[in-house]
Amino acid sequence: MAIDNRLEKALEFYTKELETDIPIKATKVAIELIPHYGSHIVKLLFGDAQKRVAERAKDVFDAVRERMESLEGTKIDKEFLKSDEFMTVIILAVEQLQTTHDKTKLEMLANSLANASTINFSTEQRKELFLRIFRNLAPEHIAELQRIRLKVNPNLLGHRQAITVKGPQGELLAILQTLAANGLVSEHQEFNAGAIPTWFANENQVREIVTKFMKTPPMRCFTVNRFGEDFLKFFDDLRNLPAGM
Repeated sequence: MAIDNRLEKALEFYTKELETDIPIKATKVAIELIPHYGSHIVKLLFGDAQKRVAERAKDVFDAVRERMESLEGTKIDKEFLKSDEFMTVIILAVEQLQTTHDKTKLEMLANSLANASTINFSTEQRKELFLRIFRNLAPEHIAELQRIRLKVNPNLLGHRQAITVKGPQGELLAILQTLAANGLVSEHQEFNAGAIPTWFANENQVREIVTKFMKTPPMRCFTVNRFGEDFLKFFDDLRNLPAGM
């Protein structure tokens, strides 16, 4: 299948780029001069690391091949497989093998390569954007985005709704802010609707309640938006999705 040759060429191209861009010998010498653990770093960077990247590449490409073989021929855009855009998508995915060890992210990379060649996604103009955003997300970002994505509402047949995260703090707030910065979730603010009652005993009570209300900051809320849902679909395993999604 055409995709196999394109993947192999991309991997070969990327390997050559690494060899020419990095002065390997000089780097090794400099690192080895570090007292006590320099030699261990050299082994990790130029021995174990390369081996691990090669293993990741094999796992990802095997998964891509498996997904492609499960697709009907009519669902594959064979012209797209010959395009420069597809080569760009492959190279962006291969680059991430250097810095991605998370199993879920590697599986999602395989999904994106397979999905990119299908009729459903071959005309999607944001594939490169999706992959560049994906590269900058940690596993925690991906996990949270998937957790709050659009879910089927059992009370509304055929309708889906997103989970809204209200008033996040600490680590969760940091994760959601990053997702918002990448346009994957939308942020809005909500006030406590019960802060002001519908009746008052006297003017002092009104003043006290209004003052309290004004001093209470609005609650920050985050929800997956349409772009975030499209982003996730690009990295989904289409074999596991219900028909029509």
